[in-house]
Amino acid sequence: MTTTVIPATPADYNAVVALLQSNQLPTADIEKTLPHFFVVKQAATIIAVIGLECFNDVGLLRSMATADNHRSKGIAGNLITALESYAASKKITTIYLLTTTASEYFKKKGYILTDRFSVPQSIQQTKEFSGLCPSSAAVMKKEL
Repeated sequence: MTTTVIPATPADYNAVVALLQSNQLPTADIEKTLPHFFVVKQAATIIAVIGLECFNDVGLLRSMATADNHRSKGIAGNLITALESYAASKKITTIYLLTTTASEYFKKKGYILTDRFSVPQSIQQTKEFSGLCPSSAAVMKKEL
């Protein structure tokens, strides 16, 4: 299946939140304008989403989800590739993420486990890091 990753727009907000919530991912702090979020659509329906929070030269990958009936088709990999390319264009050198379920998947994409306390302060102060994700979540990073 060929997929095109496109920037999300404010009009996508409700569908993005619904997809994230259906995958038990946090949505409380997502801005309605969806800055640095990308989606994949089939017809007019959002079938996958990924987001990034940017802090100077580091970023926090967040909220990646693919609709159940579109998994195992390479869509998530396309999202990650597009997000990493976008991050590099924004002069981000390291992407961090938190996950409770997908550490093995992200290892295959070049992310490595890291210590929570080695994460830059700007990432530690995000709502996702400081409260929305459980402290038991794996912390991973990738140098771009």
